Amino acid sequence: MGSFDFSQSSVQVVRSIAGIKVFDAGINLAVGMNDVEMLQRSIKDYFFTDQLRLPDPQGTPATAYEISIRYQQMQKLLGPTLGRLQNDLLDPIVGRAFKILSRSGAIPPVPTEIVDANAEYDIEYIGSLSAAQKSDRAAGIERFVVAVGNMSAVFPEALDVVDSNETVRQLARDLAIPPLLLRDKDEVETLQDDRKAQQEAMQQAVVAEQQGKAQQSQMDAQLTQQSALTAPVGM
Repeated sequence: MGSFDFSQSSVQVVRSIAGIKVFDAGINLAVGMNDVEMLQRSIKDYFFTDQLRLPDPQGTPATAYEISIRYQQMQKLLGPTLGRLQNDLLDPIVGRAFKILSRSGAIPPVPTEIVDANAEYDIEYIGSLSAAQKSDRAAGIERFVVAVGNMSAVFPEALDVVDSNETVRQLARDLAIPPLLLRDKDEVETLQDDRKAQQEAMQQAVVAEQQGKAQQSQMDAQLTQQSALTAPVGM
């Protein structure tokens, strides 16, 4: 009895084709596939992949509010993972690389203002996942500004609480706006001082105009009164 040749493009020679039959091992492939699917589902549940998917567009489409709520839930699930990656992996690597580059002179020296203030640097990540985590804070700032704007119609003094310059800069940081698109603080202060001086000049001009009109009206009234007194009395 010869053996089968299972190599590629092999040819098998048999005396009777009836002697070749399917070998039934009694294996139920459906049970094996079910076990594989259960293992796949358990792995997905462990990594919360079902929570990281947006709802499928079946039936009634999800509203923008529902999508935003689901997006916030996704960020909350990813928050601990991102925090561990930054604190335990990325921060030590980036910090050591920064110190090595600083000692070797590959990067500019630290400004004297920071050295004199004995300040510490912080690592700011600008990746897509980090930006997604900051989007909640940006949305909160936008809601806060809208709420204060509506409140100022009843309580005008509410606007005094908000630092408009820092609010805009914090919103720009959370939205990952390039710093080159923002003016520095000195330039902003100069523009605001110039605008304030122009407004004061305009107010003074308006007051001077009103005073001039009032004086002119008073002089016209005095002239009219004097003309009435000096006019001859009719016979």
